[in-house]
Amino acid sequence: MTAHRPLYRQAHEGARLGIPLSRQPLANGVIYGTQTGLKPVYEVLKQTLVAQAIIQADETTLTVIHEPGRQATQKSYMWLYRSGREGLPIVLDEYQPGRHGAYARRFLTGFQGYLQCDGYAGYREVPGATLVGCWAHARRHFVEALQTLPAAARDGPSAIREGLEFCNTIFRIERELRDLTPAERQAARQTRSRPALAQCARWLRAQKRQPWPQSPLGKAVTSCLNQGNPLTRFLEDGRLDADHNRSDRAINPFVTGRKHGLFANTPRGAPASAIALSFIQTATEKGWEPRSYLPYLFEPLPQRDLADPARWADGLPWSPPLPAPVKAPGRASPTADSTEAAPSQNTRAPRCRGGEDFTLTQRLLGSARRRNFFAPDPTAHLSRKHRPSPVSSAPRSMTYRHCLSFFLPCS
Repeated sequence: MTAHRPLYRQAHEGARLGIPLSRQPLANGVIYGTQTGLKPVYEVLKQTLVAQAIIQADETTLTVIHEPGRQATQKSYMWLYRSGREGLPIVLDEYQPGRHGAYARRFLTGFQGYLQCDGYAGYREVPGATLVGCWAHARRHFVEALQTLPAAARDGPSAIREGLEFCNTIFRIERELRDLTPAERQAARQTRSRPALAQCARWLRAQKRQPWPQSPLGKAVTSCLNQGNPLTRFLEDGRLDADHNRSDRAINPFVTGRKHGLFANTPRGAPASAIALSFIQTATEKGWEPRSYLPYLFEPLPQRDLADPARWADGLPWSPPLPAPVKAPGRASPTADSTEAAPSQNTRAPRCRGGEDFTLTQRLLGSARRRNFFAPDPTAHLSRKHRPSPVSSAPRSMTYRHCLSFFLPCS
């Protein structure tokens, strides 16, 4: 997914198509659809993730403008938890107003296994979690220290270059072991990575005795020593990665979207965005087409008992009954009649000047117009506090099948 379009941009696109969209009904549709339709499925995904043996975690900042008791300039956070290289692919986002370790402890209640992170101390509060460090972050400190040297001295011999080379050695070995089975990878690490880590540990202890702890090199060395055991823990299990780049890559779509949307307006919208993005990322991680998977998931939900997970288990991302169009990115919508003729392979969807594919947006807007979703609001003359909730009065079919799809970025 390369294009990220917040709701205000989609409202502008609707205006250019001749449909007077408002951000409020779009936002209400996303909130209602996620909290009513997706939240129960999200909880099942969460339980499945917590039951796995390896979880990677990361967090990034988010600004929420109208949050009770907090200023608009205060930082909130989007936390990300995802599976490792083995097991069911699950990526879940969670909004929280802060970065305290209690949020991770609450989300990961009942977790017993390896928790891989970037060294943030808050994850130490998760009981039952064995912390695993990230060599990519350790290497990043040496790269940043190298940038403080004069340009002419960066390629020459230096203590910073030595530390960077130790990190490069770890990753060079990992690239060579990438295609091995977990058992083979673990055995190879004992013979190849463990001696390299022992040599690196001796070098770090020697550098610690130097009288410049606040220098860029001193900070990089201190960071590695503070994570001593977690940085060597990937030797214990061949299923573990030497870094947590998987979670870094998973959180990047939100970081990119944050550059476009800038902030969340209310604490109701931020959790809704987290849930919707979780399903988009989980479907993408599994190899499904999100713009086909979400309509397939929403189509039967209004007619099912959401309190009974067995009633909608066939909609989970790893469910075998998923139809082929959902599993094959770029195919036609799975809700289409299977007896209809398949489109020509050479048929291209209309594209706008910015490169976005507007086929889905135009179809959804047309359906919304036919359902009279954009009719004038009969309560517009009332003050805000006397108006009925637009979420509670929104048509279920519209919010379930259409409004959330506006949240989907173009592929």
